[in-house]
Amino acid sequence: MAPVRGLVVMDFDGTLVDGETIDVMAELAGVGREVEEITRRAMEGELEFGEALRERVRLLAGAPASILDAATARLRLNPGVREFVAAVRRAGAAVAVVSGGFTEVVRRFARELGLDAVVANELEVRDGVLTGRVYGPVMSGEAKGRVLLQLCRRFGVRPEDTVAVGDGANDASMLNRVGLPLGFRPKGAIRDLVRGSLSDFREAIPLVLRFWGVRG
Repeated sequence: MAPVRGLVVMDFDGTLVDGETIDVMAELAGVGREVEEITRRAMEGELEFGEALRERVRLLAGAPASILDAATARLRLNPGVREFVAAVRRAGAAVAVVSGGFTEVVRRFARELGLDAVVANELEVRDGVLTGRVYGPVMSGEAKGRVLLQLCRRFGVRPEDTVAVGDGANDASMLNRVGLPLGFRPKGAIRDLVRGSLSDFREAIPLVLRFWGVRG
């Protein structure tokens, strides 16, 4: 693998896209209010993320797997994402997503943007129906931090030369491990962890290029 200048690791729900995938799926499945409240408590740090995810996924049991497609169609990239990804890739960086959401949805946006890596949760589907379970370890807050370090090793980039972008409490372990932690409309306690609060990803371009010593 060719060496890269730096690494950007982003959250997905609420950061790369304008909503929470599981909330959209829950609305389609008729359990929106219950799932949205669990999501809010998890993002504010009131619930451990892995526990909250499993609880929300259980509420989706019996829903057709087609709601993944329907949810994907409702999500939109947040402002400036395309321009940001293009700019950091031109600078020679790799871009990855580490998400507490679902691989089936995240990969579709990753392909569209040409991202270098995706790590997310795998929903269990049997006979075209969601079982209410996820495969393997859940991408909880601490798991996201460990995966970020694995990505640093994979791309040959030191954590202190890495940028992380997140919006909620489950992103804290990523933000704490990097040289430039950024928040996209950050919630709760992570406001104190970030060195820049974004409402449009284009705002991050000069910050990141300056961090790497690249002329814009």
